[in-house]
Amino acid sequence: MVRAWRTSTEELKEHCVKPTVKHGGGSVMVWGCFSSSGVSKFVFIELIMLKEDYLEILKSSMLESAAMRGLEDSFIFQQDNDPKYTERIVTNWIHENGIYKLPWVAQSPELNPIENLSEMVGHHINRNTISRISDLKSEIEKAWYSTSKEACENLVDSMVRRFQDVIINKGEPTKY
Repeated sequence: MVRAWRTSTEELKEHCVKPTVKHGGGSVMVWGCFSSSGVSKFVFIELIMLKEDYLEILKSSMLESAAMRGLEDSFIFQQDNDPKYTERIVTNWIHENGIYKLPWVAQSPELNPIENLSEMVGHHINRNTISRISDLKSEIEKAWYSTSKEACENLVDSMVRRFQDVIINKGEPTKY
């Protein structure tokens, strides 16, 4: 935990905010999705993910996850703008399958509730001493599937506040 001395009017000023680093270390990559009704499929990615790999994950996991949650035809898909997510083969498949994708801005972690869910999983994992990749994977999976419906519901419900805060702060950092 990092602490900073600041006044109440400074809490979101640049010098009082710790920036995050995308792709900041670690040796396990995952793909997962959730809705307000809970977590769904979870996939470990063994190598560097290419657009074809991402498309296969969507084909094998996203629609199955929606069905698991009873959302076959009634969900809005959110993902960030990683280049492989916006490749033509991916966007064509999303369009061909009638999936509504929420338009998204680049580098907007405060608008992406999966970042908060990942942090919750990370807190669970950090409570344990892990020395092998297999143990890390096991702990990640255990933490993911033990995430409560209420936690997922709160993250989804926070979206309106997230958008409002970003607008109020004119794109500057928010509490999310």
